[in-house]
Amino acid sequence: MRSPAHAWRLSGAVFFFLLTAAGPWSHAAQPASGATTCAAPAPEGTPDAGAELSAWAPDGRVRYTATAQGELLRHAADDGRITARVMLGFEPRALAVAGGPGALVLVAGRGRDAISVHDPESLATVRRYALPDGRSVVAALDLPGRARFALGFSDRDELWEIAYGPDAPPVLLGLVHDYRSNEAVPLPGRLTPRPFRVPGATRALLPGAVPRELLRIDASGRVGVVDLEVRREIERPAHPPFEDGVLAAAWRQRDARGWLIAARGSRRVDRLRAGDWRLEPVATLPGEVLALAASPGAGEVHALHAGATSVGVVRIDPVSAETVAIPYDADTHALLRQQGTRAVRCPPPPDGAGERALSRPPVPGTPAGNAAPQPTR
Repeated sequence: MRSPAHAWRLSGAVFFFLLTAAGPWSHAAQPASGATTCAAPAPEGTPDAGAELSAWAPDGRVRYTATAQGELLRHAADDGRITARVMLGFEPRALAVAGGPGALVLVAGRGRDAISVHDPESLATVRRYALPDGRSVVAALDLPGRARFALGFSDRDELWEIAYGPDAPPVLLGLVHDYRSNEAVPLPGRLTPRPFRVPGATRALLPGAVPRELLRIDASGRVGVVDLEVRREIERPAHPPFEDGVLAAAWRQRDARGWLIAARGSRRVDRLRAGDWRLEPVATLPGEVLALAASPGAGEVHALHAGATSVGVVRIDPVSAETVAIPYDADTHALLRQQGTRAVRCPPPPDGAGERALSRPPVPGTPAGNAAPQPTR
């Protein structure tokens, strides 16, 4: 039986690499005979049997995986060797890693005690949360601009924020009258959940270009925008549900920001711009969209698409809608690998660039994954 470390080494023309938080993938694009296959999206929040979750520490020195067997592993970045491990006792479905002074690893999934927070070095359990009726977490994000985790549930019409910063403000427990009269009960701010209601269960959460915003995909595939400062879903663009899955990448240029979004199996990329909150077409790619990833600085978005015999990459300007075909090189590969979908099978760039990219830390300045979002204006 091969060790997990073995899976980190590239030995052939095809390998698995991580691309977006939008969910796992199962449907395969059909290339010409003899071509390499790239997987395309399946519905979010429904990991394949045996799927493995994986996330980098923000500094790029350590990688964590949560296996289908319910084990959390810590890997060294240089050779992938396992340096710590712990059994979770539940089926993992979401993994997020926070850095900085309050560095922690959060794993969540299905089961009664299926949210656990761990020390990033030893993986010792720091906190465990009980979920009534064995409910299920399907999405977890690190929000470094807020020093909090965000969690979404597949069977619960609420989201959680969990602050991990040492100086997190207290959570006040009480009714409206208690707050106004300063009689609310203060609970420790660090690691105390801050739940709030949203309209329906969640399929996926995707980070925004500013720390306070999230893109939420509900159980029906509808898109909503969550403002974490006011603790509610503030917009629900008029658009048919993304029933078969969605890819998204946040972008920001000067005073404009939003997301580029593509449906599973589609060649079309839509733009959702903050302020008008309308989904409108911005680009049509040569083949099916396989992944979207923000460039460093988040001013542009790179789109991986299927081709006749391989894959291609297009750089999209979200404001002008200009598209430019670019090489699928190590830098582009690193962006796509660090921001994207859970199990996508694609070829590495030529000349061993894929192996070099695999060992790179997260790209700074991108609003997805573990990288810090741009500051709120």
